[in-house]
Amino acid sequence: MDLLFKTKYKLEVLNSELNGFGLFTIDSIPKNSIIFTFGGTLFKKDKRYNSDILRSTCIGLNEDIILCATNKTGKDKTDFINHSCYPNIGLKDAITVIAITDIKKGSELLIDYRFWEYREEWQLKEKCKCGSVNCNGFVNGSFYKTIDSNYTFYEYFSPSLKNKIKKI
Repeated sequence: MDLLFKTKYKLEVLNSELNGFGLFTIDSIPKNSIIFTFGGTLFKKDKRYNSDILRSTCIGLNEDIILCATNKTGKDKTDFINHSCYPNIGLKDAITVIAITDIKKGSELLIDYRFWEYREEWQLKEKCKCGSVNCNGFVNGSFYKTIDSNYTFYEYFSPSLKNKIKKI
């Protein structure tokens, strides 16, 4: 079952130089356009490691609630979005993904996983391969501790991550 909904753009999973497969747009997408909204099932955060939850699909909506796909619903195209330290998509709110630049037809959709991830123990298994000028070489959950509201992409962080940064 495809959890992706509320999109007017044609998106396809294709071969990616970054990580085997990626999510690409078949259409051009203007900056600030809503591309899609994440869907799924709501869980309390302490249930993250429940065997029914597909952990790679989880997004924190606040300090206590996560939105995830389950074994019953399956993954969707959004699970193929690759990380980049210089992304072309970001979050408008906890579940709405927008274009943060004009995106050309045929481009891979790239997001910085650190826009929502702040579990300090979390780290991407592989080194970052985005190759951007801003590449950190690694992607982990403690990144938020090194930035403030002046960070270039701060406005595209999840609301829960912004709240976490404000508490520092």
